[in-house]
Amino acid sequence: MLLIDTNIFLEYLLNNEKADQCEKFIFREIDKGIEIIITRFTLYSIEIIMTENQLFKELDNFLSSIKLLSNIKIINTNLEEDINIIEIIHDTGLDFDDALQYLIAKNYNADIVSYDKHFDTIKDLRVIKPWKRYINFRSTISIKP
Repeated sequence: MLLIDTNIFLEYLLNNEKADQCEKFIFREIDKGIEIIITRFTLYSIEIIMTENQLFKELDNFLSSIKLLSNIKIINTNLEEDINIIEIIHDTGLDFDDALQYLIAKNYNADIVSYDKHFDTIKDLRVIKPWKRYINFRSTISIKP
């Protein structure tokens, strides 16, 4: 199971420098049928950034595509987990977003796919960097218009 961090989707959706690496990674995992989890916080973050950039059509296409993919699950936290996030922040020094991703990854026994270097210091968490896998892969699936 993989938890895909916000920065992976945004890199791809905003066509940033590492967009091609992220696209290859995301679609390889989808094509393989790997179970992927995304936090509700990640979706909200993507929605905020995309709407601030007036990318409404692209956001609609992204959300519609996510809805159709059966191996992507959106995870919410409850109040108890939100309290646990505060403890994680104190114990690890991670910021809120990273502590949330950490909590969900631990709760679901998932690896985190991220560019975030803050995770590199967390020893009980496996972090996957997209550029290390599937460099020559091309998918037929698209979540962009």
